Amino acid sequence: MKRKTPDYNRVTKGTWLTTYADLMNNLLVMFIMLYMMSTIDLQKFKSLSYLMSELLGGRRGTEVVDHVPDPLTYEMPDVEIQPPETQPEQEDELGLEDNTGQGIMYDLDEFVNRIAEIIRKKGYGDQIDVERVNNYVYFRLREGVLFYPDLAVLKDDSYDILSLVADIIKEAYNEIYKIEICGHTAWVAIDEIPTNFNSWELSSKRALTVMKYFVTECELPKYKMVLSAFSSTEPYTKGETEEEKAMNRRVEIRLSRLIDQPSEN
Repeated sequence: MKRKTPDYNRVTKGTWLTTYADLMNNLLVMFIMLYMMSTIDLQKFKSLSYLMSELLGGRRGTEVVDHVPDPLTYEMPDVEIQPPETQPEQEDELGLEDNTGQGIMYDLDEFVNRIAEIIRKKGYGDQIDVERVNNYVYFRLREGVLFYPDLAVLKDDSYDILSLVADIIKEAYNEIYKIEICGHTAWVAIDEIPTNFNSWELSSKRALTVMKYFVTECELPKYKMVLSAFSSTEPYTKGETEEEKAMNRRVEIRLSRLIDQPSEN
């Protein structure tokens, strides 16, 4: 006797066609959407999004676009384009422009006088000393202006001062041969000990700190820069009083000119 097959094991033929047809419909809709997106504008995309949300059973769109222009016939409205406003040329803030055609450092005395006037107008006359020595221009900045005592750490108040010096150097950069940054300390008793290098280390670190600020914060090229450390070997004053000692603890920035260098034959 033939055993009857239970109904739950019976496979109804043709049901897979329903799933396959749904898949094909979805693929067709997706390809149509991709094709339309290749040429669609923003308004048309919003309409398509609304329509697809209905077809695919998603959340209904809440925005209905009343009119979608035909991209083949739509004309862009005339737009009046305003020309950019012309900016006036910035004047030289430091007043170091060259009116002679010979260079702003050609007359060193005049150059130093103009720098001193700029420094005075900026309010740093008591903090930066500038003078001509032979064919060099010296900027002298005391320890108290730049650094904390016995440290090579810049004070916050020193940033604007060093930035002003850097701006002056930038104005004359093409005429400068070397930018020498020299660290100096005041004499202390331990300087007489042959094996003690504290003052040398402090003066060298301070010179390097100033150089790093010029390069990293003021964007001065470092290729013309030279560092020197003198410890207490080249005092500016005799150093007999506290005021004189304070003047000896300093950083000097010395500029030399290209025109003073021997020509190469």
